[in-house]
Amino acid sequence: MLLITEKAPEAIKKRAHEIFGETHYLPDAPLLPPELAYHTDLSCCKMKNTLVCSPSCFLYLKNQKLSWPLLCGTKEPTSGYPNDIAYNAAEVGDFLFCFHCATEPEILKTAGQTGMKILDINQGYAKCSIIPVTDRALITADLKIAEKAEGNGLDFLLTTNDGVYLEGFSNGLIGGASVSGNGVVFFTGDITRHRDFERIQEFCRKHKKELCWTPSLPLYDLGSPVFLENKR
Repeated sequence: MLLITEKAPEAIKKRAHEIFGETHYLPDAPLLPPELAYHTDLSCCKMKNTLVCSPSCFLYLKNQKLSWPLLCGTKEPTSGYPNDIAYNAAEVGDFLFCFHCATEPEILKTAGQTGMKILDINQGYAKCSIIPVTDRALITADLKIAEKAEGNGLDFLLTTNDGVYLEGFSNGLIGGASVSGNGVVFFTGDITRHRDFERIQEFCRKHKKELCWTPSLPLYDLGSPVFLENKR
């Protein structure tokens, strides 16, 4: 099951559905600016077997009758950093990367209840900045995240955000242009255009993950679509 913005290009929606199956298209977050409102990772955060959602996202997904447990957060993301990053935490196995002081309290509470180790980082856009390849490996373009991963025994590949497209910005973030699940790392655009394509492909193969992408499109930062294992 996949959660992705309804604004994703049709070719990406089609390819994502082929890989992940059941798909739900999220509406924009009501209080965010247009260039960020459609980013999935600003409205919800997957943690173990729970999806922590902003109040507006929670109401929408509840009406969709998702088979996943939903938890309604206390914050609605609003314009301006760090008001927009409450749900932009990144789960990598038993670790949660986040900017602790701005993270939704229900996410921190859930992390504590499930025994996750919180790794506090200054990069508030944690999920946008991280591709979780396995429970013990990640890809990032952020040096401080890479250092935190290394210090906690995680394997990592340090790459660059150059070539990631996000309208209104000089570039997007590579984690936001990807989603992991079903044994694959899928890029929302043509990762072969990225200068580190071969290194990324080699790293994924090392960790026994298939690399998939949408050919002939820019590498769009769509805000980290979320994969949920189907519980039905």
